[in-house]
Amino acid sequence: MDIRDRIIQETGWEIRESDKAQAAASVRTGKILRIAMIAAAIFFLFSLKTRTVLPYIAGGATVLLAAGYYGHRTVFSGKLRALLTRDCDPDHFLSYYCAVLLSAGRQKKWESHIYNVVQGLFYAGEFEKAEHLLTLFEEECRSMEGDFRHDLAGAFLAHQAGDLPRLQQYAALLGNESQRVRMNAELCDELDEARALPGFLEMETGGQWQELYDAVNKARFYDALPLGQLKKQVYLEKAARGLQDTEKAGMHRNYVREHAGTTFYAKQ
Repeated sequence: MDIRDRIIQETGWEIRESDKAQAAASVRTGKILRIAMIAAAIFFLFSLKTRTVLPYIAGGATVLLAAGYYGHRTVFSGKLRALLTRDCDPDHFLSYYCAVLLSAGRQKKWESHIYNVVQGLFYAGEFEKAEHLLTLFEEECRSMEGDFRHDLAGAFLAHQAGDLPRLQQYAALLGNESQRVRMNAELCDELDEARALPGFLEMETGGQWQELYDAVNKARFYDALPLGQLKKQVYLEKAARGLQDTEKAGMHRNYVREHAGTTFYAKQ
């Protein structure tokens, strides 16, 4: 069984028929653009031997097709991630993501795919499945990026389980690992959150509710995306309840109820 089949089987998520059709169409479009781009590039190289306008035409076509191909990838990836980070809908995210994996061709790097599925499972409340899927990093992705994403996902799972020693271990590793991988804004925010979580958990277990409320309220890494804003409100509600401030707790809880989507926060 290859890694794609293992991800889909161990995730065990029901894939909607509509997602299968949309994923297949998007993947097919990407393949067509890629093949056309390569063909145009080859034609451009051969046309250089001619003293005509063909090289200019072929070169322009190659550039346009390359822009179309990479633009399609960017839009497609952004749309897929938005199901989780903007819509707070891990149910739909996992269905669509598994449909994409079924339709896609061979992949050289699986680090981001495993991480994305683990994230989806985490926010769907399938913590045991998410923990189990982490082993794929150890078996299939022994690389700097694989180690980083493994420990980043592990930190969130350790925090959810209330395992402070494990959380502290992951947070310490992430500092060095992050310097050796390519980071985007979303990963930077997730890294900052993971490194702040040991302090949050210590305050929580120590009953330092005012300190926790203030620290979470000031945390800027939660503010960029709706999913982060949701998590911030969840933590603020917990701290407000610890302070026995029912007015603030109710305000934060109302936000969570309205924006939780299909995340496990809706069931708390």
